[in-house]
Amino acid sequence: MDATGLSFLIASPTKALCDRPVLSRELPVLSRMAMRQWLLEDLRIDPEGLVQLNLDEIHQCQASGYKRRQLGTLLKVIAPLQQELG
Repeated sequence: MDATGLSFLIASPTKALCDRPVLSRELPVLSRMAMRQWLLEDLRIDPEGLVQLNLDEIHQCQASGYKRRQLGTLLKVIAPLQQELG
């Protein structure tokens, strides 16, 4: 609850990232290369920040059934980056 008495939820960084493709109507199914570009150039996410993301949370978002292909591609891009940078 904030100072005005309103309550709100704050998503984890991983969940917030999962929400982007789910809530973006204009985002098509992306190739791995296009997803990497979307993350690093369009969203301007620091590659080091991707190491901190929770892959299990992305799997849970994908299991919800919305934008499964985009979230699957997201996993295929983030997992190798985590191994490379972690």
